[in-house]
Amino acid sequence: MSQERFSEAIRLEEAGYLEGALAIYRQLAADVPHTRNLFLRIGRLAQELELTSEAEQAFQRAVEIDGRCALALQALGTLALDQSEYGRAAAYLQRAREIEEDPGRLILLGVALRNSGREQEAEEAYRRALQLDEYYEEAHFNLGALLRDERPDEVRAHMERALELDPDYAPAHRELGYLLWAGGTSDQAERHLRKAVELAPGDP
Repeated sequence: MSQERFSEAIRLEEAGYLEGALAIYRQLAADVPHTRNLFLRIGRLAQELELTSEAEQAFQRAVEIDGRCALALQALGTLALDQSEYGRAAAYLQRAREIEEDPGRLILLGVALRNSGREQEAEEAYRRALQLDEYYEEAHFNLGALLRDERPDEVRAHMERALELDPDYAPAHRELGYLLWAGGTSDQAERHLRKAVELAPGDP
């Protein structure tokens, strides 16, 4: 692989010329088709450029080269999530998790599992994410949203914790507002719902 061409691609990528960088990575991958990291770069840039089919093929190739490439498996899971293919997403993300647990990866897995109707497994994924990082506001939010209809006290605790960690987390204001309204605490509910609208005016 030409180090000069590779360095040129990196310079283009860092300067924001993604199409040019991608073209060079493609050429390099044709010359050295067994270099996992090249396919990871191709997949990432193709994903940013919304070239979904090429991104998926590149990440699949990275997994063929290295079956324990958690980054490629997570990327494939994310692409499947974007296409609402939740069962396929869960399978990729579970494989990635088995290789390396990461709070963000567990959140994605939880989303895929929840949308596949596997709520107990989703809850386990969110709780594990919080074991790894108790300050992860998205994990608190997702766990609270999952438990919305079953355990209101725990839901409130998680939404309030998410807002302690990020006071401008609009979805948590929204969900906490709903919960307080249902519990008859209308003044506080209104405050949170108004804040949610202020932060995310496009949220219907």
